[in-house]
Amino acid sequence: MIIRKASQTDIPDISRIYARSWKAAYRGMVPQPYLDRLPDGYWVEAFTGWVSEGLYEALLICDGQIPVGCAAFGPSRDEKCPGPQWAEIQSLYLLPEYIGRGYGKALFGAVLSALETAGFEAAYLWVLRENERARRFYAAAGFSGNGDLYTVEIEGKLLTDDRFIRRLRDIT
Repeated sequence: MIIRKASQTDIPDISRIYARSWKAAYRGMVPQPYLDRLPDGYWVEAFTGWVSEGLYEALLICDGQIPVGCAAFGPSRDEKCPGPQWAEIQSLYLLPEYIGRGYGKALFGAVLSALETAGFEAAYLWVLRENERARRFYAAAGFSGNGDLYTVEIEGKLLTDDRFIRRLRDIT
Protein backbone atom coordinates (compact mmCIF):
# COMPACT_ATOMS: atom_id res chain seq x y z
CA MET A 1 0.00 0.00 0.00
CA ILE A 2 1.65 3.22 -1.21
CA ILE A 3 0.14 6.70 -1.01
CA ARG A 4 1.58 9.41 -3.21
CA LYS A 5 0.69 12.73 -4.76
CA ALA A 6 -0.98 12.38 -8.15
CA SER A 7 0.53 13.96 -11.25
CA GLN A 8 -0.74 14.80 -14.73
CA THR A 9 0.37 11.38 -15.97
CA ASP A 10 -1.97 9.73 -13.44
CA ILE A 11 -5.12 11.44 -14.73
CA PRO A 12 -6.29 8.59 -17.03
CA ASP A 13 -5.94 6.15 -14.10
CA ILE A 14 -7.82 8.54 -11.80
CA SER A 15 -10.67 8.86 -14.27
CA ARG A 16 -10.85 5.07 -14.66
CA ILE A 17 -10.94 4.62 -10.87
CA TYR A 18 -13.76 7.17 -10.59
CA ALA A 19 -15.81 5.58 -13.38
CA ARG A 20 -15.48 2.05 -11.99
CA SER A 21 -16.23 3.26 -8.48
CA TRP A 22 -19.32 5.20 -9.57
CA LYS A 23 -20.68 2.15 -11.39
CA ALA A 24 -20.36 0.03 -8.24
CA ALA A 25 -20.99 2.51 -5.42
CA TYR A 26 -24.00 4.24 -6.94
CA ARG A 27 -25.78 1.18 -8.38
CA GLY A 28 -29.43 1.48 -7.39
CA MET A 29 -29.01 5.16 -6.49
CA VAL A 30 -28.01 6.85 -9.76
CA PRO A 31 -30.05 5.88 -12.84
CA GLN A 32 -28.51 2.71 -14.29
CA PRO A 33 -28.55 3.90 -17.94
CA TYR A 34 -26.37 6.85 -16.87
CA LEU A 35 -23.91 4.54 -15.09
CA ASP A 36 -23.87 2.13 -18.03
CA ARG A 37 -22.83 4.95 -20.40
CA LEU A 38 -20.18 6.41 -18.08
CA PRO A 39 -16.85 6.05 -19.91
CA ASP A 40 -13.52 5.47 -18.17
CA GLY A 41 -12.25 8.80 -19.53
CA TYR A 42 -15.18 10.89 -18.25
CA TRP A 43 -13.13 12.83 -15.65
CA VAL A 44 -9.93 13.33 -17.69
CA GLU A 45 -10.76 16.87 -18.80
CA ALA A 46 -11.95 17.99 -15.37
CA PHE A 47 -8.95 16.55 -13.54
CA THR A 48 -6.54 17.99 -16.08
CA GLY A 49 -7.92 21.45 -15.32
CA TRP A 50 -8.03 20.92 -11.58
CA VAL A 51 -4.42 19.73 -11.42
CA SER A 52 -2.99 22.30 -13.84
CA GLU A 53 -4.82 25.19 -12.12
CA GLY A 54 -3.94 23.93 -8.64
CA LEU A 55 -7.62 23.91 -7.63
CA TYR A 56 -7.26 20.54 -5.94
CA GLU A 57 -4.49 18.35 -4.71
CA ALA A 58 -4.96 14.66 -5.42
CA LEU A 59 -3.51 11.67 -3.63
CA LEU A 60 -3.35 8.18 -5.10
CA ILE A 61 -3.24 4.96 -3.17
CA CYS A 62 -1.52 2.12 -4.98
CA ASP A 63 -1.31 -1.63 -4.61
CA GLY A 64 2.36 -1.91 -5.48
CA GLN A 65 2.63 0.39 -8.48
CA ILE A 66 -1.02 0.03 -9.54
CA PRO A 67 -3.31 2.98 -8.65
CA VAL A 68 -6.44 1.66 -6.92
CA GLY A 69 -7.88 4.78 -5.29
CA CYS A 70 -7.78 8.54 -5.39
CA ALA A 71 -8.88 11.49 -3.27
CA ALA A 72 -9.08 15.14 -4.30
CA PHE A 73 -9.14 18.04 -1.85
CA GLY A 74 -8.37 21.73 -1.50
CA PRO A 75 -9.60 25.05 -0.17
CA SER A 76 -13.35 25.48 0.22
CA ARG A 77 -15.23 26.71 -2.85
CA ASP A 78 -18.46 27.21 -0.89
CA GLU A 79 -19.48 30.57 0.54
CA LYS A 80 -21.23 28.79 3.44
CA CYS A 81 -17.80 27.54 4.55
CA PRO A 82 -15.68 30.58 3.73
CA GLY A 83 -12.16 31.57 4.50
CA PRO A 84 -8.79 29.93 4.53
CA GLN A 85 -9.65 27.76 7.54
CA TRP A 86 -12.11 25.55 5.58
CA ALA A 87 -11.10 22.72 3.25
CA GLU A 88 -13.26 20.76 0.84
CA ILE A 89 -12.72 17.05 0.32
CA GLN A 90 -14.05 16.89 -3.20
CA SER A 91 -13.92 13.14 -3.65
CA LEU A 92 -12.59 9.81 -2.47
CA TYR A 93 -13.00 6.74 -4.68
CA LEU A 94 -11.55 3.23 -4.71
CA LEU A 95 -11.74 0.43 -7.20
CA PRO A 96 -14.61 -1.76 -5.95
CA GLU A 97 -12.39 -4.76 -5.22
CA TYR A 98 -10.36 -2.68 -2.72
CA ILE A 99 -13.30 -1.56 -0.58
CA GLY A 100 -13.21 -3.01 2.92
CA ARG A 101 -9.49 -3.79 2.82
CA GLY A 102 -8.15 -0.70 4.64
CA TYR A 103 -7.22 1.27 1.53
CA GLY A 104 -9.98 3.85 1.96
CA LYS A 105 -9.17 4.39 5.62
CA ALA A 106 -5.46 4.82 4.85
CA LEU A 107 -6.13 7.22 1.97
CA PHE A 108 -8.64 9.27 3.96
CA GLY A 109 -6.19 9.46 6.88
CA ALA A 110 -3.53 10.80 4.52
CA VAL A 111 -5.97 13.43 3.22
CA LEU A 112 -6.86 14.59 6.73
CA SER A 113 -3.18 14.72 7.68
CA ALA A 114 -2.36 16.79 4.57
CA LEU A 115 -5.18 19.22 5.38
CA GLU A 116 -4.02 19.61 8.97
CA THR A 117 -0.42 20.14 7.83
CA ALA A 118 -1.62 22.80 5.38
CA GLY A 119 -3.22 24.68 8.28
CA PHE A 120 -6.90 24.01 7.64
CA GLU A 121 -9.04 24.01 10.78
CA ALA A 122 -12.14 22.26 9.41
CA ALA A 123 -13.19 20.22 6.40
CA TYR A 124 -16.40 19.35 4.64
CA LEU A 125 -17.50 16.89 2.01
CA TRP A 126 -20.73 15.98 0.29
CA VAL A 127 -22.17 12.48 0.59
CA LEU A 128 -25.13 11.08 -1.29
CA ARG A 129 -28.02 10.68 1.14
CA GLU A 130 -28.74 7.14 -0.12
CA ASN A 131 -25.11 6.00 0.18
CA GLU A 132 -25.21 4.34 3.60
CA ARG A 133 -21.77 2.73 3.24
CA ALA A 134 -20.09 6.09 2.60
CA ARG A 135 -22.06 7.78 5.37
CA ARG A 136 -20.88 5.15 7.87
CA PHE A 137 -17.29 5.49 6.61
CA TYR A 138 -17.23 9.27 7.08
CA ALA A 139 -19.04 9.10 10.43
CA ALA A 140 -16.39 6.66 11.67
CA ALA A 141 -13.79 9.30 10.73
CA GLY A 142 -15.54 11.92 12.88
CA PHE A 143 -17.65 13.65 10.22
CA SER A 144 -21.33 14.46 10.77
CA GLY A 145 -24.10 16.16 8.85
CA ASN A 146 -24.68 19.85 9.42
CA GLY A 147 -28.05 20.11 7.64
CA ASP A 148 -26.81 21.66 4.39
CA LEU A 149 -28.12 19.98 1.25
CA TYR A 150 -27.08 19.95 -2.39
CA THR A 151 -29.43 18.56 -5.00
CA VAL A 152 -28.56 17.51 -8.54
CA GLU A 153 -30.69 15.91 -11.22
CA ILE A 154 -29.36 13.01 -13.27
CA GLU A 155 -31.61 11.69 -16.01
CA GLY A 156 -34.75 12.91 -14.28
CA LYS A 157 -33.85 11.61 -10.81
CA LEU A 158 -33.20 14.12 -8.04
CA LEU A 159 -30.22 13.14 -5.93
CA THR A 160 -29.55 14.80 -2.59
CA ASP A 161 -26.13 15.18 -1.00
CA ASP A 162 -25.71 16.03 2.68
CA ARG A 163 -22.78 18.14 3.81
CA PHE A 164 -20.66 16.36 6.41
CA ILE A 165 -18.21 18.45 8.42
CA ARG A 166 -15.41 17.87 10.87
CA ARG A 167 -13.10 20.08 12.84
CA LEU A 168 -9.49 19.18 12.09
CA ARG A 169 -7.95 21.01 15.00
CA ASP A 170 -9.04 23.31 17.76
CA ILE A 171 -9.84 26.84 16.71
CA THR A 172 -8.35 29.32 19.15
